[in-house]
Amino acid sequence: MLRTIFFSMGLATLLWGLPLFFVDKMTLNQRGESASERPGVIQTVSARNGDGILEVNPPVWLAYTLVTAGSLTMLYSVALPRR
Repeated sequence: MLRTIFFSMGLATLLWGLPLFFVDKMTLNQRGESASERPGVIQTVSARNGDGILEVNPPVWLAYTLVTAGSLTMLYSVALPRR
C-alpha cells in the first residue's frame, strides 16, 4: 500500500512537470480577482497583460524540479521492501 501511494505521488508530480518543458506562457481567461486575493505562489509566477487577462509564466527551473522530484519518488517506491 505504501509503495503504491509513493509511486502514485511520484507519477502525478512527474506528469505535472513534463508539460512545463513545452509551455512558455499560459493565458487564463478569468478576469475576476485582484492580485491580493490570489495565493502567494500564483502572485510570483503570474501577471496581468494589457487586457486584464492573467498570464502565468512558470520559471524554467520548475519543470526540472517537478520531473526530478517525481522520478526520485517513483524510484524510492520501487526500492521499498515488500511486506
